[in-house]
Amino acid sequence: MHDVRDPGPAPVGQPARLQDAAVASKAAETAPYRLAIFSNDVGDAAFVRRARAFRDLGVDAVSFSFRRLGFANASFVPDWPNIDLGRGHVRRYWQRVLASVPAVWRLLRAGSVLRRVDCFYARNVDMAVLAAFAHRVWGRRAPFVYESLDIQPVLSAASPRGRALRWLERRILARCDLLVVSSPGFVEGYFRPVQGYTGPFFLIENKVQVTPDLPDVPAESEETGVGPSAAPRDRWVIGWFGTFRCRESLEILAKVAEALPDRVSIYLRGHPPEVIWGPDGRDFREIVDRHPNMSYEGEFDSFTDLPAMFARIHFNWSVDLQAVGGNSTWLLPNRIYQGGYFNTPALAHADSQTARKVRDDALGWVLEPPFAESVVALLQRLSWQDYAQFRIALSKQPKSRFCDYDDTQRLYERLRSLRASPP
Repeated sequence: MHDVRDPGPAPVGQPARLQDAAVASKAAETAPYRLAIFSNDVGDAAFVRRARAFRDLGVDAVSFSFRRLGFANASFVPDWPNIDLGRGHVRRYWQRVLASVPAVWRLLRAGSVLRRVDCFYARNVDMAVLAAFAHRVWGRRAPFVYESLDIQPVLSAASPRGRALRWLERRILARCDLLVVSSPGFVEGYFRPVQGYTGPFFLIENKVQVTPDLPDVPAESEETGVGPSAAPRDRWVIGWFGTFRCRESLEILAKVAEALPDRVSIYLRGHPPEVIWGPDGRDFREIVDRHPNMSYEGEFDSFTDLPAMFARIHFNWSVDLQAVGGNSTWLLPNRIYQGGYFNTPALAHADSQTARKVRDDALGWVLEPPFAESVVALLQRLSWQDYAQFRIALSKQPKSRFCDYDDTQRLYERLRSLRASPP
């Protein structure tokens, strides 16, 4: 509750109603900006980063989110107000529809919160549908923003379900006041040519969030030392960190491990989703356990564990072949920003937005198919001196390329400038 003090009698010649308007305008400027964020997973690391970044800017944020059991960070408890919408599901779209029924009821009961919101902010298409419903019921005067983090394969499918979801998304795009994307590839490859979207968009890349715990990573040199501090010098170490959605990546890395058993190690940290790898990541673990030079050490906290993880590797695996020609071709993963910050070169697959970024910004090496053979050839020809020189050059790049120093601030300023479209 913010105290707006009585400014006293209006000056001579100034109508009281003008004074009231001035007081209201001043109160609006000083009141905290109220933001409702809709997320399909309260424990999703990217969502946590976005919510905390808004909160650090003084935004009065409240989230409406599902919780995905059996997924990464499933036990996470948000340190901001959150309204639980129930259990979330991965790829099981009919279960998502059923889960939306009680979620709608919870949104109807949240009118006391949603009436006061200055902006509705929805992440991904399924949450945008729920957010659009809440916006229509409670917040038509507030702007509506749609953030797309991935173009799920079903949205690119020619099936009846894919066409229905694209039609639904077009309805969302028609009523949103701003589209937020993490890669220009999403606009160039999907929203403009496929969905016919011509409205405004804001690009905010998946950069590393700046927190008090983020360690300073100095530039490297021959004098100060080059290379990861905890990685061996007698073999190359490739690290793959995150949610393991790409089966083909693990198969490629397994082939590399088999081809160079004494010269390469594969270090894996993250979450193998059940929908891809079976209960408890059974198929994932079976492949890893077959190879003595492959190791999986479980999930990680992206806010505290990254320094030690990147200190153990020479290369940052940034290949995603799950949806080539679609999401995998268009996205820019957070791995390349994490690796860039920790001076770790990326390995990316050709003909992708990630490859263009890696090549244009000199962030690592681009692999041509067949990918396993390309990795083996790179590791066999690369000398430590050439690798060290590449790391030195990478370490001298401005950290603003990899860290969110003012990106969320600019997004926040854009949100504040929005005026809701007529309902």
